[in-house]
Amino acid sequence: SFAMSAALESAVRIANSKTVFQSGAPRLSAAELAFCQFTDICANGSNVQESYDFMADAGLVPQADYPYTDHQQYCNADLLDAERVTRASNLLGFGTIDAMTKYLREQGPLVATFDVHEDFYGYSSGIYSVSAGSQRDGGHAVLVTGYGKTPLGVHYWIAQNSWGWGWGNDGSFRIRFGEA
Repeated sequence: SFAMSAALESAVRIANSKTVFQSGAPRLSAAELAFCQFTDICANGSNVQESYDFMADAGLVPQADYPYTDHQQYCNADLLDAERVTRASNLLGFGTIDAMTKYLREQGPLVATFDVHEDFYGYSSGIYSVSAGSQRDGGHAVLVTGYGKTPLGVHYWIAQNSWGWGWGNDGSFRIRFGEA
């Protein structure tokens, strides 16, 4: 849900030529998406398609109207002002790495999903690739904001995680093409 709300925020900012620091640039409520769409997101997580459907149908209110806290919340419908929502209008799927890199260059950030393995929790720098023997721990969605290539020719995605600024490289990480 965090990746999906961040992708919608990014699309609106780009469409309106705004940066996160300019007035009028929306910060959308990940809490609304997390807690009004799912009854127990803390235990069960979310789903990209279902999150998109919620954002297209109900839309998201500004983060200031419905802030996120780091514990299970109940949906507070009184905070949802229908006059102040931003709705999603198009969900795209990408079949190739070339399609993803083209979208990043021409349109902006996108959501990617991948299997989280136990070794991912300890990521702090470099380009992540699953270590041999690391056990799968579940699925995860992140906001892909860019891509690059090392001097040795290793291609990678640059992504923003939802686990806070203390994780990874100030909340972001690099992951090898094909892993997300």
